[in-house]
Amino acid sequence: MSAMIKQVVETGDPLAVTVNGRVQAVIQSLASYQNTQNQMAMLRILALGRKQIQEGKVIDHEDVRSLI
Repeated sequence: MSAMIKQVVETGDPLAVTVNGRVQAVIQSLASYQNTQNQMAMLRILALGRKQIQEGKVIDHEDVRSLI
């Protein structure tokens, strides 16, 4: 097991763990996991922004300036 973890940490590539030829789990380094989580958070923010635009929940540039 430690050899697999060492490989994942050194290469940065995830490792699929199989049981009876089927992937059951994935091992990835902490850095890779954190990067994935950051990317997912950014995608959620972008999706929320797109939804707000589609719903018309936007503020005109001039209206924002008047709030300052």
